[in-house]
Amino acid sequence: MELNQVNASKLSLPSSEPDRLTALALPQIFSDSLVYNDEYNYMQDMQVLRNQVGLALPLVIGMERFVVSKTTRLPFLRSNNFMDDVLTGRYNEITFEEYLKRPDYEQPLRLPHLIMEELLGIHI
Repeated sequence: MELNQVNASKLSLPSSEPDRLTALALPQIFSDSLVYNDEYNYMQDMQVLRNQVGLALPLVIGMERFVVSKTTRLPFLRSNNFMDDVLTGRYNEITFEEYLKRPDYEQPLRLPHLIMEELLGIHI
């Protein structure tokens, strides 16, 4: 009877060398940790407010953030969360995306008149 043996070749062992897939995944992990950190800081601020002034102010700020998240923008404008940044206090921070953003990731902008004519069904 022959036992199943494991073939331990270079392909089957995990490598400590960075590969292309890992290099592509690292920026996503980094940005996720920043999102969680921002949410954690926001929840800590709300807890401090709740302890100092009561429940009313954190509820108002939470309702304002909810309303801001439901508002839409015009289709020809760049999307940003400036109102949410103002409510959370992040509007005066300069982040990585603001000064080292690749132009490949920019949203393509089109002429406002053309987009609105398409949305309204006006064909000239």
